[in-house]
Amino acid sequence: MYIKVSRFNAKERKKLFGKDNHKFTSGKWHYRNLAFRNLEHKCDKCGKTDCKFEVHHRDENRENNELQNLQILCLSCHRRLHRSKHVLNPSQ
Repeated sequence: MYIKVSRFNAKERKKLFGKDNHKFTSGKWHYRNLAFRNLEHKCDKCGKTDCKFEVHHRDENRENNELQNLQILCLSCHRRLHRSKHVLNPSQ
């Protein structure tokens, strides 16, 4: 998606960039960029490399964007991980 910045007034433009942007956290840009710049581009669970990836917060706290808390997972493993946490009886 392309956004033509000149169409926005100064107040709206401020929300697009810098600390007012919803993806700006503790002086770092979005946790996805941090993870993909520093971690190997493969699923941490199954090892796939030729798929789409998501970034998982190991402690489930989306405010904790420290690199050690981030994990790259393929879509399947990420969904499976979250689904397993919501199962009432894991033995089924």
